[in-house]
Amino acid sequence: MNSLKSLRDILKKLLEAEAARLREDLSKKRAQPESLDEDLGRFEKYWKTYKALQEETSRKWLWPVVLAVICLVIATLLAAISRGKFFVTVDLETDALVAVVEKNWRFDGKIQASRISAYNLDRIEAPGLMLYLESPHRGAFLDASGGHVTLEDLELRLLPAGLSSSTLPVRPGRFEIQLESGQAHIFVSHCSVLGRLRLDQAMQLQAGDSGATGGASFQKKKVLVFPEPLELWSAARGEIPVQILISPSATWNMHDLKVRRLHFSRERLREAGAISFESAISKGAIYLREIKKSIELRLRDQISIAVVETESLDVEMGKTMKIHFSGWVKSVLAGPHGFEDELAPSWLEYIYHQEPWAIFWAAIVFLWSLGWGIKMVLGR
Repeated sequence: MNSLKSLRDILKKLLEAEAARLREDLSKKRAQPESLDEDLGRFEKYWKTYKALQEETSRKWLWPVVLAVICLVIATLLAAISRGKFFVTVDLETDALVAVVEKNWRFDGKIQASRISAYNLDRIEAPGLMLYLESPHRGAFLDASGGHVTLEDLELRLLPAGLSSSTLPVRPGRFEIQLESGQAHIFVSHCSVLGRLRLDQAMQLQAGDSGATGGASFQKKKVLVFPEPLELWSAARGEIPVQILISPSATWNMHDLKVRRLHFSRERLREAGAISFESAISKGAIYLREIKKSIELRLRDQISIAVVETESLDVEMGKTMKIHFSGWVKSVLAGPHGFEDELAPSWLEYIYHQEPWAIFWAAIVFLWSLGWGIKMVLGR
C-alpha cells in the first residue's frame, strides 16, 4: 500500500513538472514540433500510468466496502423475514377453547355426568326405551338428568356420513368448549356429529322437536334395570351449531384433536345486542423451541395460533381447562387485547440459535470488510 502511494506521488510530481515545462515552452514560443511531440508522448505515458494506479487503489478499497454492505443488507433481510413454519409448545389454563378442526375426530373416552343435554339434532334413537325421533328442521333435543348418564362416544365427521373423502372436498369444522359454573358447553358446527350415551339407574329423559307443533314429544322417568344406550346424530348444515351441555361428576380428558387454528376466547353480549370477544385465559406459557424462548401469558391475554401440523392437543377438564398443545405453526399472536405481538421468529433469530458459528463468521467477515475498507480510504 505504501509503495503504491509513493509511486503515485512520484508520478504526480513528474506530471506536474512536465505540464509546467510545456506551459513555459508554449508561452515563450520555443517549442519545436519534434520536441513538443516528445513531451506530449511522455506526458501521456505518465498520465496513463498514474490513472492505472489510481483505479487499482480504488478497486482495492471498494470491494471490501461492497462486501460489508452486502453483509448488512442480508442481515437486515433475515431480521425482517419471519420463518414460514416453527415449533411451539403451549400450556395454559382457560375457560374456553375454540378450534378449527381439519380432520375427522373421535372421542373414545367416557364422561360420567349427572346431566347431559343436546340441541339442534337431526335424530335421536333409544330402542330399549322405544324412542325414535327424527326432525326435518334440526330441531330435535334431549335432556337426560336425575341419575347417572355417560357419554361413551363422540365423533366429528367433516363429511356427511356415507360419502368418502375422495368424492367431496373436506371443509374445516368448528369445535368449541366453554366452562360455566362447572358445566361444559360444547358447540360444533360444519361437522356431522354422532354421539352415544348410556343411561344408568334412575333417569328422567325428555326429548322432542322444537320445530314441531306442541314442542316436546317424549318424556320418561324410570329406574333402569339394565343400562340403556341412546344415540344422537346431526348433519353439518350451516352456521347453527349442535349444542351439548354436560354436568360432569369427575374430571375427563380429550386427546388427538387435529386442528388448523386455535384461540381461547368467548363471546360476550354487550349493550344494544353488540357481541364482543374476551380472553378466557387465566395463566399459561408459550415456548418457541427453535429459538429457546419462553413467553408467560397473564390473565386475559389473547392468543391465536395458526397451525400447520398438530403433534398433540390434550385437554383436561375439571374446574378449569388445562390445555397442552405442541406442533408446527405459521403464526402465533399473543398479548393484551389490541396489542398482540407476532411471536414468529425471524430467520436471523433462527440462524443465531441453530447455527451460531454461521453468525460468528458472518460478523467476522463484515467487521474485517468494513475495517479494511476504512483503512484503504484513509490511506489513499
